[in-house]
Amino acid sequence: MKKAVILPLLVVSLLLGGCKTTPKKKTSKGSSIHSETTSHEGDSSSQVAISSGTSLTTQIPPSSSLSGTSSSSSEIDPPGGEVFEGIFIRWYPETVKVSSTKSSATIVDVVYAEGHSGEEFDNPLTWDTSDHSIAEADQYGRITAKQKGIVTLTCTTIVDNLSASCRIVCYNNDSDFNKTWNRLGASDNLQSGDQLIIACPEFNKAATTESTGSYLHATSVTYNSDKSQITDASGAAKFILGEDYRGREGYNLEVPELAEPYLAFTNEAKIHWENQPKKSNTLWYISFDLDNNVWDMRTVTIGDGWMMYNHDKDGFAPYQNSETEMMKVMTLYRLTYTLK
Repeated sequence: MKKAVILPLLVVSLLLGGCKTTPKKKTSKGSSIHSETTSHEGDSSSQVAISSGTSLTTQIPPSSSLSGTSSSSSEIDPPGGEVFEGIFIRWYPETVKVSSTKSSATIVDVVYAEGHSGEEFDNPLTWDTSDHSIAEADQYGRITAKQKGIVTLTCTTIVDNLSASCRIVCYNNDSDFNKTWNRLGASDNLQSGDQLIIACPEFNKAATTESTGSYLHATSVTYNSDKSQITDASGAAKFILGEDYRGREGYNLEVPELAEPYLAFTNEAKIHWENQPKKSNTLWYISFDLDNNVWDMRTVTIGDGWMMYNHDKDGFAPYQNSETEMMKVMTLYRLTYTLK
């Protein structure tokens, strides 16, 4: 199967995205614990570039009340259609300023079925916004913000009717919205495209992308007084949550700027990175465990083991341990935009 990367331009600087997908949940297996509990922006040229490749990338930013990321989310009906197997908004500028002249690109990954390459189409996608009074999109996905508000930008394949969408915040001034990293709890649902930080508020730590030693090294981050928000996330890895393009159970976790962007695990559940999400070792179960009042993140195929922070190693990895004074189950924080 082949993939084309489409880079439609957005005429103005954009905000936050979200995708509508059904969260994938899993009940925790076996292990017992005690119940202790970015935005990328850039200028680009004014033409649309289409390239092809073999690597597959997943969707990006999110969702509720503008919880989002700097990549976008996608909405697909696995296993896809006769021509298009999947479509993913991989990255999008998160905010669009009204009357701004700054341009930024939206990156879309298209997965074609065998025998198709996209060369048969001048433009394989159509674009639209949910409210034309707030913003409009042209045939290449470039968006023009008209007034303050939130819209959903959607791209749809011209056949097979696969679509991907992200939320855009249109604003006049920086004071029009707040951008925060909020702690997720039992009432929160994950959505494909969410941007997440894997954290340990008990020790003021968060995971980084460094995995030497087969675990995610930690960095110190700053929290507010009740640990409901991370107020300074410098150095922490910002993971984009993605659904599997084949419709398999579990999520992918991607850090788009890495050469090998997908968080993966070995047969011993040790952490490493992959360049494509095609293998099952890039799939993670992530759900809230009501019995223990924690987020349960574990590998899909390699036994039990909670994603935990190990104070002695100063890092995160799956463990079959119960929580101890020095071992804590990880906590999730999600990037959230709130329009004032």
